[in-house]
Amino acid sequence: MIPISLSTISTLFQKDLMIPLHYLKYGIFYACIYLLFSMTIHAFSNQKALTRYTFPRFLLIIYFTILLQCLLIGHLAQPYTSFQLHNLLSSSPSAKLYAYVLEMVLIFIPFGILLPCSIRFFQHPFFCIFTGGFFSAVVELLQPKLNHGVGRIDDFVLNTFGTILGYYIFYLFYRILSSLRKH
Repeated sequence: MIPISLSTISTLFQKDLMIPLHYLKYGIFYACIYLLFSMTIHAFSNQKALTRYTFPRFLLIIYFTILLQCLLIGHLAQPYTSFQLHNLLSSSPSAKLYAYVLEMVLIFIPFGILLPCSIRFFQHPFFCIFTGGFFSAVVELLQPKLNHGVGRIDDFVLNTFGTILGYYIFYLFYRILSSLRKH
């Protein structure tokens, strides 16, 4: 058994979660610009000002702003300029490793939830999961090019897994809401 305490993992994870809050103000700013733009367009086109996609898109813009800031500029981007092809299984287990794996999965769960909520096309699992994987691959390829991080295969796999989990959370709620509407 590996002597790693859950409290150590929790402390490391909480520390990493506090940093993206710094970028929240930028996400809200960009999302408010979207909302104003959307309301202005709808005001001149005789349509309802807000649709059922408006709020999820508002959240998606906040999420993308924070995600891009964290992965390409901020705390998750490390000052390295290389690609790493080794896998996490070759690393010795530690609290930091477990927190890292958990973080890489959880950071993409909102992607799998918000994308199909915001854009109907992505309600198909293939398109949502493919887009999450593609987005993760682009980020992993850009990190070394921007001198802000290491392109890691592990991150791509864990991020894509997070997108899959997020999509199935979306799917469960979608099915539950659909069955409630029928009754």
